[in-house]
Amino acid sequence: MYEYPQVGFVEAFKLFWTNYVNFKGRSRRSEYWWMQLWHVLITVSASVIAVITLFVPVVGPIISVILWLLIAVYSLAVIIPNLALLVRRFHDRSKTMFLPIFSFVLSIIYNTVYFIALFDSGDLLSDKPLDESASMFSADSSPWFIVAGVIMIVIAIVQLIIFIFTLLDSKEETNQYGPSPKYTEQPNQQHVPQTQVKSETSVTEESKALSDLDDLEEQYRKKQDDPYKY
Repeated sequence: MYEYPQVGFVEAFKLFWTNYVNFKGRSRRSEYWWMQLWHVLITVSASVIAVITLFVPVVGPIISVILWLLIAVYSLAVIIPNLALLVRRFHDRSKTMFLPIFSFVLSIIYNTVYFIALFDSGDLLSDKPLDESASMFSADSSPWFIVAGVIMIVIAIVQLIIFIFTLLDSKEETNQYGPSPKYTEQPNQQHVPQTQVKSETSVTEESKALSDLDDLEEQYRKKQDDPYKY
């Protein structure tokens, strides 16, 4: 079994956006985790710059607000392709898209229930500080907070399972979602490591040189068969 070269840092970024709504096929670990690193670098760097620019007179706060808006837009823009990438990562492990979709739906339900809980408790329109507002742990909290807490625990368990699956290696065999993006049984120069290609090339050249020597030796022997011929 031979391996394709690992998906690179820049290549993973390109694949992420070119497969924006692609919920078919398979994606290997390197493609998934390089893209997660991209998300961290983009959001963290933009957030740090946004905080620093707050201390710049006049234009600083304006730049900071623009950066926070861009971070929010980016966070919304990557929701669908992130889900698609996670589905393809599950396909690579011969798993259905049920768990990623289930986790996505749960997060929507949690946010909806939490918003209802804030509205029901009056905290959404309250002028009280956050530490004085009702929470799911207070005695007079809304029952919706309890529902939100249960959903949050379920989400944490599901996310842990998803995290473990994203760490697993690609399945070698072709499955119902397509061929493996990492392994292949038909090697070519792209699949074989460069050292192996060089090694095979040197062996071939050595064999050819030995063959040429054998031919020269055979010709010399023919000439020496009859020393009294002339």
